[in-house]
Amino acid sequence: MGGRVGAWACAARVRFAESHHRLAAGGHSRYSARMPPLLYVMLGGAVGSGFRYQISAIALRNLGPGFPWGTWIINLLGGLLMGILAGVLSKQFTPDQSEPLRLLMGVGVLGGFTTFSAFSLEAANMLLRGQVLLATTYAVSSVAGSVMFVFAGLLLTRALA
Repeated sequence: MGGRVGAWACAARVRFAESHHRLAAGGHSRYSARMPPLLYVMLGGAVGSGFRYQISAIALRNLGPGFPWGTWIINLLGGLLMGILAGVLSKQFTPDQSEPLRLLMGVGVLGGFTTFSAFSLEAANMLLRGQVLLATTYAVSSVAGSVMFVFAGLLLTRALA
């Protein structure tokens, strides 16, 4: 990653974190009067959870139960989508404009879509079954892959801007 991309990704992350901390401290954006922040998160979470369920079911049906393909695909795709969202919000919107989208899409949809708790349980179950190599491969590829896909999403939005 070049210095400009790294600085840009850092700025996107900081803006994302600042707006989260402002809301956590009881602050509001000028758009929060239209809909309570919790409602954005809840609506998005329902959509993200529905997508997660559908993708997991399709992966299980098509790829079988030997590996948690659905969770793996969702976590990598979620990383990519989070990178795209962070890039778009930081480049196209002011913090006040981006807050409802961040709550709906980032906290809600992608929070409901990605599956870290399911990932953790599946890795633990693999270890309990003695599948150490499979569990290690799954854990490392999921975490490293998700981080790489966040950067891919950031780079993609930068290239398209």
